[in-house]
Amino acid sequence: MAEAPTYSLAQVIALAKGTTNWFEYAKSGAQHGKNNQDDISTLQSAAFSGATPGWQAAIDLRWYVADTSSSTTTYTGVTKPSATGSDSLFAGYFIIFKPANNNTGASTLNVASSDGAVDIKKISSGAKAALAAGDLDSDTYAELIFDGTDWIMLNAPVTADLVADTSPQLGGDLDCNGAQIQWSQGADVASATALAVLTDGNYFDVTGTTTITSINTTGGVGTLIKLHFDGALTLTHDATDLILPGGANITTAAGDEAEFIEYATGDYRCTNYSKASGEGVIAGGIDCDADSWQRTSATTDQDSNAVVDFATSVHLGSNVTESGGVITVGTAGWYLVHFKFANMSASTQNFNMYLRKNSSRVLGTVYWQTNSEIPYLGSEATVIIECSANDTLDIYGDGYFYGEANNESHTWFTGVRLGA
Repeated sequence: MAEAPTYSLAQVIALAKGTTNWFEYAKSGAQHGKNNQDDISTLQSAAFSGATPGWQAAIDLRWYVADTSSSTTTYTGVTKPSATGSDSLFAGYFIIFKPANNNTGASTLNVASSDGAVDIKKISSGAKAALAAGDLDSDTYAELIFDGTDWIMLNAPVTADLVADTSPQLGGDLDCNGAQIQWSQGADVASATALAVLTDGNYFDVTGTTTITSINTTGGVGTLIKLHFDGALTLTHDATDLILPGGANITTAAGDEAEFIEYATGDYRCTNYSKASGEGVIAGGIDCDADSWQRTSATTDQDSNAVVDFATSVHLGSNVTESGGVITVGTAGWYLVHFKFANMSASTQNFNMYLRKNSSRVLGTVYWQTNSEIPYLGSEATVIIECSANDTLDIYGDGYFYGEANNESHTWFTGVRLGA
């Protein structure tokens, strides 16, 4: 709104009398308006043409700071007007910073104030955090505000790819939205006493045949890894370092796979082991072939107490050995033992044979007097006995019995392991 003119009483009288030309007043006012318009045009033209009006540099460039360093972490710059060593930043001070190079990690900015190099932070998950590599981009501008302690980057980039976020966090349950979560294969790992698994994946081929007693890697408690074995080696059970199924060592074969979880820092538990052969890690049944024997004896007149030499082998398992009628079991467990003797019709002497374990008599006896029994019928005994590995079993005594040195014999000594 135009300002209303004011006149003195004498001027009003003069105007009324016609002694003052009112047209001069109007002309003067129009000239002032024209001059003001020219000033504004000049100022506007100067701003758009790159000229610098007197007040533009002091105000408009006050908030722009260009990087004067060649660093990727310790940036420097100059404010306008320039700060001096005695000037200090105040909370709420805002600048637009143009870095010369992308940052490679946590960074600082020194604008030559008394504060020196001040950390540049961003807000992550509601808290201040150091910059990650690439947060400062030489092709764009960073909006920074001083909070009294740090520069806070207001326009920190939003992570578009989880690869760029080294510690992503979920605010709730992960919904896969119909997609897959896949294992990532890392570089092959050479077998070693302390298996040096890398952190470039969680699925690894293990090469070589060196015995493994621990896994020398920590991805943090809860880390899952899966190993594929290229050959035969031994995984050694340890109650702390390397817990294996059944508390027993495992001999691997090519194609076997095992899954482990880091249940404590540097300590792993095998949660699953799959054999390429399809067999179980811990046998679900009994290997009757390996832990059994069947032996026979020909007709023998044993006048004095001695071990009966069942010299003919019908079957001898791989975990069992025999010498002079004495059986040595290689696997601990409970055994079903059976032995039979056929009597001779012409014998007039008593017969007494019994089972021994480690040369001591145990339950199980065959006995008769003279030939009172039906000829060739004989007697037999069956017992269940617990043995430790390398225990011995034999039949001991004296008597005259009938037999054959083949699988048609009427006299035999057999056994088989029932279980642990």
